[in-house]
Amino acid sequence: MAIDVELEQGQQWIEREFWSSLPGREDKPENKIEWNFDSNRRLYTMRVEIDGKQGRCQFTENQLRDCLADRSGTVQKKIREALRVIQFVVRE
Repeated sequence: MAIDVELEQGQQWIEREFWSSLPGREDKPENKIEWNFDSNRRLYTMRVEIDGKQGRCQFTENQLRDCLADRSGTVQKKIREALRVIQFVVRE
C-alpha cells in the first residue's frame, strides 16, 4: 500500500519529536521505529524498540495529516502526550 506525502511527513514529524526527547538513542542500529496500518480501524500504530524495551501508540490518519499544519497546536499536543507514555516505557 502506497503512503501519501501528508501521512509520510506526519510520521516523520512524530519520529523527530520522539527522538528529540531521547538524544543519542536514534543512532543505535538496534533501536528502531516501525509503522503498521490497521485498515479496518483506519489507525497507524507506531512501534518503538529501544535497548530491548518496546512501546507503541496509535494515531489516526487525521492526526498524521494534520500535525504539520496544526496552527492551534491541539493535534501536536495530543501526539506529544502519547509519545511521553512511550518515552517513559523505553527510558533507562
